[in-house]
Amino acid sequence: LLHKHVNQDNEKLDFQVHINRKALDIIESVDTLTVRDVMTPNLSIYWDSIKLKYEKSTDVWVDFDAPESEYKYTLTYDPATNTMTFVVPDSLHIIIDYTTLITENGLVSVENSVEVGGKAQVADVISAHFNVKEHSGGASGSNHEITLLKQDGLANAPLANATFLLYGPMGDPFA
Repeated sequence: LLHKHVNQDNEKLDFQVHINRKALDIIESVDTLTVRDVMTPNLSIYWDSIKLKYEKSTDVWVDFDAPESEYKYTLTYDPATNTMTFVVPDSLHIIIDYTTLITENGLVSVENSVEVGGKAQVADVISAHFNVKEHSGGASGSNHEITLLKQDGLANAPLANATFLLYGPMGDPFA
């Protein structure tokens, strides 16, 4: 019913979660499944990396966000517990892909558990140590645009209505 895999690229962890590989009707009286993904506080989600797809027929996959998708899903996030909750259609083989940032350096302990509600709770837990050499950042380009996002450092959640003031090379503010 549930399988999770993780790959490390220094401070990034790429997760792939398979739900209901056999596309069974898990809950006969309900058309959806609730999938809870709980992460340790030292994992921060790259929100634009979250992708869901379903198997329409053998090895034919459709992104939920594609115009031709017949299905929809919902996603909620609880910053207090660093938990994503997906409500997805029942009776489909679904893959959830996403990337997280490990927010600490050195030998870091992380845990990520995914559980699917149904006739019984089914869980898959990854508890491991990852060696993170160093965090870094930077940007370059010629489009003369930059997108700034402000996140709560403890909750790893975007801050609504955040404002920024930019200053020029002489310390003068830009409008």
